[in-house]
Amino acid sequence: MLISVIIPAFKEEKYIENIRISLDENGRVDLKWEIIVCDNNSDDNTAKIASKTGTKVIFEPTRQISSVRNTGARSANGKWILFCV
Repeated sequence: MLISVIIPAFKEEKYIENIRISLDENGRVDLKWEIIVCDNNSDDNTAKIASKTGTKVIFEPTRQISSVRNTGARSANGKWILFCV
């Protein structure tokens, strides 16, 4: 089963790699992860770091958490969607 993990991101560069590591260490062979970082105009390296880890990066310019989550959800392919806060 594919699970889409949506990360609404504004200046989250220090957390992106840890989220991927945590998901990869899950160890369940029946679960696959798709990680989507929805960058909300970060002025740090959030998008760059996410791209280097193979994470899908999309952009949402509107500074409203519901807009960021919805943009991330629209690009999800998983059967289940998990939002990080």
